[in-house]
Amino acid sequence: IVILIPADMESDPLLDVPALVNHMQTANLDVAAGWRQGRKDGKVLASKIYNFVMRNMAGVSVHDGNWIKAMRREVIESLPPLRSDWHRFILMIAAHQGFAIGETPTFYRPRESGSSKFGLARIPISLLDVLVLKFLLTFSQAPMRFFGGLGLAGLSISALVFIFLTFLYVLTDTQKRPIFLAAGILTVISVLLLLVGFLAELIVTQGERIAALERERDSQE
Repeated sequence: IVILIPADMESDPLLDVPALVNHMQTANLDVAAGWRQGRKDGKVLASKIYNFVMRNMAGVSVHDGNWIKAMRREVIESLPPLRSDWHRFILMIAAHQGFAIGETPTFYRPRESGSSKFGLARIPISLLDVLVLKFLLTFSQAPMRFFGGLGLAGLSISALVFIFLTFLYVLTDTQKRPIFLAAGILTVISVLLLLVGFLAELIVTQGERIAALERERDSQE
């Protein structure tokens, strides 16, 4: 079992760690997150916004996603390489990979020294990080679903516009050049999106082959 605990002494390891481990084992969880009770600091609003986004966009149904956690070693080993601030999204990644996640109340102690690095100013950055990670988790293994979906939608819209303009020209002998040009541009963009999807699929396939060869090499050593 791996414990992630802050170094600012807002958590009491002697009380919180046993509570997390006990809840994880009792509820048969892969990850147990702490839920701070009686919290009184200047980060409550920022934390509520962050946790609201995590629950609704990332599907992490906990009240305090950026707090002390206990998790099985398999969860840590399954994590992809994380960027500098992406430790905040471990629950999001674990939920996407199908690990069972729960929470249990923990105590909160005001920090006695130092200052927090997280506040309202970090919310826009965190929201962008959530969007990027959501995209990577959803489409990194099948990028054609994203790019191809956009491309097919664009081609469908442009085809309907061309059909409409054709009927308009035949029946009323009028032309709508701006709409025609817009539909033509949309067609080109849609084809480019499909090509990007194919290229992304090739890159993902090659990456999977390289990863398989590396695992085979490691198993032979």
